[in-house]
Amino acid sequence: MDKWKDEELERMKIGGNKRLQEWFDARDVPRSATMQEKYNTKAAALYRDMIATEARGDKWNEATSPAQSWVPPA
Repeated sequence: MDKWKDEELERMKIGGNKRLQEWFDARDVPRSATMQEKYNTKAAALYRDMIATEARGDKWNEATSPAQSWVPPA
């Protein structure tokens, strides 16, 4: 059986499909986009950073997130 680290468990609790879909909807990521297209967006990078930050118990700020400098893969 896999051993989960506390931070990994916290990420699972904080995140989730519903919250992610609401996040994408609020940032106009098309529901018709493929999974790869969705995850290769700035919105996804911000979401990943938010979940990681909150899982560490820190407060997340979208304006100062390092994911603001995200660029799509070439």
